[in-house]
Amino acid sequence: MGILAIGRIVGAAFALGAIGIDRPPASPTPIAAAPGGDPKNGETQQLTQNDIQQLITNALNDNEGGGSSQLTEADITQLVAEVSAASQSSGDQQLTPAEAGLLVRQVVTGTTIPPIATLEPTPVPSPTPTALPTATTVPLAPTGTPTPTSTPRPTPSPVATPTPRIMARLTSTPIPRSTVVPTPPPTPTPSPTVIPTPMPTPVPTTETLSMGILRIAVSQGGIFLSHGGANRVSIFSLGGAYLNEWSTENLSSGESHQQGGIASFKSSIFVTGFNNPGAQRFTNAGTLLNQWGAEGSGQGEFQDPSAIGIFLNRLYVVDTGNHRVQVFSLGGAYLFEWGTKGVGAGEFDRPTGIAFSDDLVYVVDAGNHRVQFFTIFGVHLGGWGTEGNGEGQFTNPQAVAFNNGFIYVVDPGSNRIQFFNRIGDFFGAWGVEGIEEGEFKEPSDIAIFERKVYVVDQGNHRIQLFTINGSFLSEWDVDP
Repeated sequence: MGILAIGRIVGAAFALGAIGIDRPPASPTPIAAAPGGDPKNGETQQLTQNDIQQLITNALNDNEGGGSSQLTEADITQLVAEVSAASQSSGDQQLTPAEAGLLVRQVVTGTTIPPIATLEPTPVPSPTPTALPTATTVPLAPTGTPTPTSTPRPTPSPVATPTPRIMARLTSTPIPRSTVVPTPPPTPTPSPTVIPTPMPTPVPTTETLSMGILRIAVSQGGIFLSHGGANRVSIFSLGGAYLNEWSTENLSSGESHQQGGIASFKSSIFVTGFNNPGAQRFTNAGTLLNQWGAEGSGQGEFQDPSAIGIFLNRLYVVDTGNHRVQVFSLGGAYLFEWGTKGVGAGEFDRPTGIAFSDDLVYVVDAGNHRVQFFTIFGVHLGGWGTEGNGEGQFTNPQAVAFNNGFIYVVDPGSNRIQFFNRIGDFFGAWGVEGIEEGEFKEPSDIAIFERKVYVVDQGNHRIQLFTINGSFLSEWDVDP
């Protein structure tokens, strides 16, 4: 048995020395050297005959009690000579203490080193050199299986671990060309859950709102409400109490007068109509003072005028069906106009509302889902808005009002009020569809007086009162 061990060591020595040894690069971590050797900060040390003698002796001591696996003194002498000669003949490929120790331990104990799975170990650099714990000698079982011990072995430095080429030669395990990591099968993409699209709420259009629309004007004389399809104007106190109403029937011909916009100026009320005449002027008590205009597209003629406003003693009429704004004196004399049908700057698609700041005119361009602003003479300056429900977007906006530097826009398609600065930067909004306080159903008009916002909640047949920031104050019912 001893001679067999000699042969195994000699054969392994020649395999390491004559064929060639692949060693990992040097590491700053020191390694434990065999007796008689000096690691010199991890550099490879040539083994002398005394080194090998001592390694074999240590192996024999570890193998005491191993029975027929023990070596005799004659075996040791022959072993030292032949292993030393094998190591010396390898030129610059000398056995390091760790490699020789590994070789001797394997042969004496009869164990094998399991193959590793990767081509090259990944060195783990240690920035600060530290001494490894003192090695603990573990008695080996006669069967060659290491006996478990409660003392864990220190993790070897990458330098002290033989390369895969040495491991393959000692264990006769071929070196794989590469480590193939199987690609996991792709995770199946779950089929999207089909959510049925709810039926959209019908969006009011300028055509559906025009004939039955409720418009509002507020002044010191009270709240004046124009009932679009009922040929009348009703009057409420600023607190919402009903006061009076009168008919807007064409007094000269007896024809029904389907009115649209309404405006209050001093002691007069101006109302636009969808047929002859195009505009009327009343006292606050309902006495007809003047009327003018006819259905058509010429100067002073109208096609479904839906809004009216007064600024600097001039009367601005939103001529919805003709896609323009006409300007008159308070007595009804034609002055000028601007606008035509289109989507460009200064063009309109069924405009429906108008308001004034200190020196600007804001027009709601309903069909183009935007607000445009002009000089008081109709020179286009800018605009904002696209179709949608986002901030600064509209769905058929209907009316506009101005107060203290902010523009308030009625957006019935989204059942809300949005407000902006004078150039269209979004500042806030309030309202959703519903019947509760602060909720709307197709709001149609807005007026601001003494820092209070009056909103015609047409679908809910009421007027709601808010602060300028949208906080609810009160409400009262109105007949359509």
